[in-house]
Amino acid sequence: MLNTISSDFLIYILSVTSIVFNTIMGIILSLYILCDKENILKNLKNLLYASVSKKRANTIIEFFDIINKIFYHYIIGSLIVSLVVGLITFITFKFFINIRASLFLSFIVFITNMIPYFGPFIGALLPILMTLSYSPIKALWVAIFLLVLQQVDGNLIAPKIMGEFIGLHPLWIICAVLIGGSLFGLVGVFLSVPVAAVIKTYLDKYIEKNLNISESE
Repeated sequence: MLNTISSDFLIYILSVTSIVFNTIMGIILSLYILCDKENILKNLKNLLYASVSKKRANTIIEFFDIINKIFYHYIIGSLIVSLVVGLITFITFKFFINIRASLFLSFIVFITNMIPYFGPFIGALLPILMTLSYSPIKALWVAIFLLVLQQVDGNLIAPKIMGEFIGLHPLWIICAVLIGGSLFGLVGVFLSVPVAAVIKTYLDKYIEKNLNISESE
């Protein structure tokens, strides 16, 4: 038994150490990349122009510029959606349900709402359990409120705000999330909206180009 416990404990310590080391190294590498991003981009562009024709290099650079802008707006839109959800949660927890630590629990909902798919469920668990410890009735109201808020967020708030930030109609956002989630799971849910925005951008370019050709003829 001692051998088993010691072996399991050693494996646990090694795994935790590995996670901490990878996290620290990831932060350090990210800081180095951010501080020297101009030189890195310049060298990559020079390598690209040296490897392919100028026309193709410009096309590749334009493609990555579009992806960069779309993902930037997607992240900003996600932050704003989570902020709106967190604010609604705080107002409801503080002034309507009147539960303890409403600011802290609203902050948990705000943070976890940025995690696709499972985030809202994780964020709902802590407020329900903490409220259940002193008032089962209030815990029930918290659960009902968060369930309704998730539906409003997924079908109204998020599609509306994300649509304005990345240029997609809310209906296309909902369809993209459903298709991405059914085909690729959690990764599909997270990437479906920006990928759909990239496809729409190039589809608009294709339509505009062909319309201009047809008009000139």
